[in-house]
Amino acid sequence: MIVVILGTSIAYLIYIASLNYISSSLAGILTAFEPVLAAILSVVFLA
Repeated sequence: MIVVILGTSIAYLIYIASLNYISSSLAGILTAFEPVLAAILSVVFLA
């Protein structure tokens, strides 16, 4: 359980910190493509 909470927290903090270095429009585009990329990677790694 600690691994899940710690892993999620670290990923979230890295995401928030990275927003200082990119524009808001790029952040929106990357957020919109996240589910698509997750689906593609799940097919690649789990199939």
